[in-house]
Amino acid sequence: MRKGSDSTRRPVWVLALCVAVAVATVGATVAPVGAQSAADDGAESTFVVDVEESGDAELRLVTEFDLTTDAEQAAFEELQSDTGRQQELLDEYETRMDRIATRADADVDRKMAVSDPRSSVETNDEGTRGVVTLAVRWSALAEADGDELTLEEPFASGYQSDGTFTVVPPKGYGIDSTTPGPDAVDGTTLRWDAGTDLSAFSVVLTPDTSGAESGATAGSTPDSNSLPGFGFATALTTLGLLALYSVRRE
Repeated sequence: MRKGSDSTRRPVWVLALCVAVAVATVGATVAPVGAQSAADDGAESTFVVDVEESGDAELRLVTEFDLTTDAEQAAFEELQSDTGRQQELLDEYETRMDRIATRADADVDRKMAVSDPRSSVETNDEGTRGVVTLAVRWSALAEADGDELTLEEPFASGYQSDGTFTVVPPKGYGIDSTTPGPDAVDGTTLRWDAGTDLSAFSVVLTPDTSGAESGATAGSTPDSNSLPGFGFATALTTLGLLALYSVRRE
């Protein structure tokens, strides 16, 4: 029944495009003028680096959508059932992260690699928010020196996030130092605002034996009920979806 009209089907392409655009911004430092903002379609995303004690990390791109209307709910349900579209988004994310890892590997004295791609398309308990998660495991992202972890590349080499950038230390670890200082600290979770220049980026993590959460400070503490916004200006043509997007919105 929902497949009977283009006006009903159109939102699922917009949802998929919002995720695709978020993927395209990962690792990008410059976006072209005139690129469509997926945030205009009600999408919010955040990029999370979840560090493990070994120095490996899970890198997650999480995009959320409002599902307050019947059309939005129908579109998200269609995306949930479209495993082919989900696989395309995951493949693009894995490919982009693998390319970044290959470049970063040349700048460090340890072997970096991307593996274990996974994705999920779910709703919250109330059914009012749809959540698309793309994730990969990145081996040796942080340099391990004994029990001290240093996170620098690939972010130190001119990386400028188009959205909120988040680092989560391993359980039991605290923040020894950060460059630049985070814009927000929530426990030991660090967040940098969209557009922050992360050149010379460095986060040093050490086991917290004091019982205190973290020595890091920031100008503000995030609302635990809010999701950081994500700017989506990017080159849609890199995904070959600009023409399709334009047609679907007419």
